[in-house]
Order: sequence, then structure tokens, then C-alpha cells
Amino acid sequence: TSGSTVDGFFDLGLDIPDETRIVSIGPVTSAVVEENGYDVDLEAGERTIEGLIEAVVLLSSQITEEETW
Repeated sequence: TSGSTVDGFFDLGLDIPDETRIVSIGPVTSAVVEENGYDVDLEAGERTIEGLIEAVVLLSSQITEEETW
């Protein structure tokens, strides 16, 4: 939800699996994700929790059956 949260996650030394879809709350957060070597699949239109949820729902509706486990 914020650039500092993304930084904190990567400070833990954890990797994100390649098949993971990434949704960002806004351009600052997207930039931090990309600075850490990952692509943002979708950025929230409205920079709120509600906007982030809408973006997650939208992206999840675009996932095909082959991509699910």
C-alpha cells in the first residue's frame, strides 16, 4: 500500500514468485516495486484502499483458468 511497505518487504530478503500478479496503490509505490526488479501488473485508478481493492478484483477477473492452481 506504500513505497515504504514495499521497501520493508524487500528488506526481509524475500522473493516474489514469477507467476505472482502485482497491484499497486499508486505511481510512487509502483516505482518502488519496479526499482526492486518487478513489474506492476495494474495500478489502482483511485489511490485509496477501495481503489486498490477494485484493481485487485479487476486483475483477478482477467486471470484465465490455466493460470490458477
